[in-house]
Order: sequence, then structure tokens, then C-alpha cells
Amino acid sequence: KIAMSRDGRRLAYSVGTRNSNIWRLDLLTKDAAPERLIASTQRDAFPQYSPDGRRIAFYSNRSGYYQVWVCDADGSKAAVIASMKRSTTATPRWSPDGRTISFDSNVTGRYQVYTVSADGGKVRQMTSGAASSYAANWSRDGRWIYFASNAEADAQIWKIPSAGGALVQVTRNGGTAAT
Repeated sequence: KIAMSRDGRRLAYSVGTRNSNIWRLDLLTKDAAPERLIASTQRDAFPQYSPDGRRIAFYSNRSGYYQVWVCDADGSKAAVIASMKRSTTATPRWSPDGRTISFDSNVTGRYQVYTVSADGGKVRQMTSGAASSYAANWSRDGRWIYFASNAEADAQIWKIPSAGGALVQVTRNGGTAAT
């Protein structure tokens, strides 16, 4: 997954699968070399810059299981903001106002969509049920969270109000990534 800063100056991306790091490339500097930005001996992946470009959300299993982390844009001050113990928690995405992060986790046995304050705190479960819901992303105005779900026979794109409420099916002919 590649993450572009809002000003178009920086690109963050991960390389590898088991022991992956997040790299940064300054796109405005001629002949700039990629530099390692976020690194551990485990997997660090799916980076996304905050809307103001000051922070990066990513997921990592550096603590033994996958959790959502946030750090400053220079890679410093990495901290867990969403821990769903003994599960896979992934695909963190910033809300347009930069105050909330959505993610998915299989802590209930099936992937569901959750939100948490960008500073950490209580996790809010947005979806539930027998279907798996994953790969959430925000509408530009922040009113909706779009995600893939297998509630129908095939994966489809659904949405839910970011304040909570009823699910709305968006696609009928398949879909797995609402970006």
C-alpha cells in the first residue's frame, strides 16, 4: 500500500511481507533516495498520512500481534492506539478531520469495522454479524465509512454513517476496495 502526503511532496510505502518496513521518498527532491521511516523486526505496513500531514497511521505486529499504531510524520513517537489482543487488526484510515481512525479486526472471529480516536482510547465497533466487513475508508466529507463485506454471496461495498446507524449496500456486482 502506498500513501501520499496531502501536499504531494512525500510518499510512504511498505516493502516485504513478514519483516516489512515503511519507507519514505521525497518526490520534490531530484535524485532523492528512499529512506527507512518506520522500522522494526516485524511487519509494519499500510501507512496513511493524516490529513494535515503531521502523523502516520499504520499497523504492525511488533508487539506480538497486529495492532493500529500512530507516529509523527518523521517516524518518531510510535504508539499503539488500538489493540485488539490476539487478533489481526489492520487497514487503519484517517477521517477527513484527522480526529478518528477506522480499521478492521477479526477479534470476534470475523472481520468487523471499528473506529478509535486518533489519540487512542475506547474502540467503537461499527459493524457486526455473521458477515466479514473489512478495508474501511471514509467519505470525503466524513459522514460515511465505506467498506467491503461478504454479507451477500459475493463481496460488495457497503457504507455506514460515521456516527453509527444502518448499513447501506452500495454495489450489487461485486467490490472489495472502497477508496
